[in-house]
Amino acid sequence: MYLWKVVLGIMITVAVLSLTYGVANKINGLQQRLTLTEGILEGKVGDIRALQATLDGKNLQIGQLEVSEAGLKEQLGALQVKHTTLLQEKADLEVTALGLKTLSLDLQEKLVSKGKEYDALQGTYGVLSTANKALQVEHTTLLQEKAGLEVTVLGLKTISLDLQGKLDSKGKEYDVLSSAVGTLEGVKSQVSGLQQQVQSLNGDIARLQAARAPLIVESNRGSFACTGSMEPKITCLDEATWLSNFRPQEVIVGTVVSFTPTAECKLSSTRVAHRVTTIRVEAGTIYYRTKGDANSSDDGCWIPSSSVNGYIITLYKNTKLENAPIRDRINALKVTMDWAEAAYDAAHQIYEQKKVSYDLKLAAYQTYVTLYCPGNTCPVQYYSTAKSLFDELETLRLAVTAASIANNTGLAQYNTAYNSYWAAIEAERSRL
Repeated sequence: MYLWKVVLGIMITVAVLSLTYGVANKINGLQQRLTLTEGILEGKVGDIRALQATLDGKNLQIGQLEVSEAGLKEQLGALQVKHTTLLQEKADLEVTALGLKTLSLDLQEKLVSKGKEYDALQGTYGVLSTANKALQVEHTTLLQEKAGLEVTVLGLKTISLDLQGKLDSKGKEYDVLSSAVGTLEGVKSQVSGLQQQVQSLNGDIARLQAARAPLIVESNRGSFACTGSMEPKITCLDEATWLSNFRPQEVIVGTVVSFTPTAECKLSSTRVAHRVTTIRVEAGTIYYRTKGDANSSDDGCWIPSSSVNGYIITLYKNTKLENAPIRDRINALKVTMDWAEAAYDAAHQIYEQKKVSYDLKLAAYQTYVTLYCPGNTCPVQYYSTAKSLFDELETLRLAVTAASIANNTGLAQYNTAYNSYWAAIEAERSRL
């Protein structure tokens, strides 16, 4: 009994040892595998650490890129603002360039026109010089004829006195015949005949006196106001002799006349000296159309011969040099006004062109949106075209705004120059 227990104990011991040995082997194997696994894990941890370092570097790069992206976006925003500003400046420069081109063309045309006018005036001057010499000869002849007529008139007066004496004598004869013959009707007939002779002689005397009147030259010498309207041929540095007892038919196209403006004239002066450009006769009255040499348009009215005070027969150059400062100032103001007017006209023309373009583009945009984008909602296939039309419309709107500003600025500058010029003219008229 006891032996069995011993044997059983030994067997159990052996089994336990065997199991222990197997477990130990397994533990050793597991230990080796654990060691191997730890080595692998350490490698993986190293890889993970390397990847973490790489990830940290990438994150740093991403942060740097985000900072760069923010800076680039800020630069892009600034560039877009600069782009918009440059577009605006470009539009302004285009407006200014077009205005300058227009002004340059206008000045070139005016230069060519002034050259032609100068050539024409040179020819006219030659003709007038010849005509003036002929008139001087004619004037001398008329003076001689006047002297002869004065002698004739004196003779006629003597004849008239002689006839009056004869009439008195005939009256006495009438008394004698009346008493002697008693033929009253015959005497009356003789008296009537003598009276008719006296009336005829008086008529001859009146006609001779009427023919003599134009030969008496009535003239006066005067100066000119510094308005600049007759520059450069006639200035306020000059004086002129005016013939006042003229015949209306003597005034021809090109004559410089002094006249009192009628109510329809675009003139504020009480007396004006301008050149005759056109002549017409209506109901027996001669009318003249006048214009200042330096003015762009005529005086806007017909002047009857009865409103003309005289015309120039002699011009004296540079006898009133004390007026030079006033003339220079008014001429400078007129140049400024003309330049401002030309600049305003060019700016206004550009504004009108831009406005028409904008209105046409607006109509096209509204039509397209109505047809393809009902309710202000554009399908994808129509959106790009609508957007393009809108962008073009916005660009034109900016151009119209810039042109409007330039137009208003030009108008303000012209009004200032206009008011300054005419204030100086009114001051000059008051001075005179």
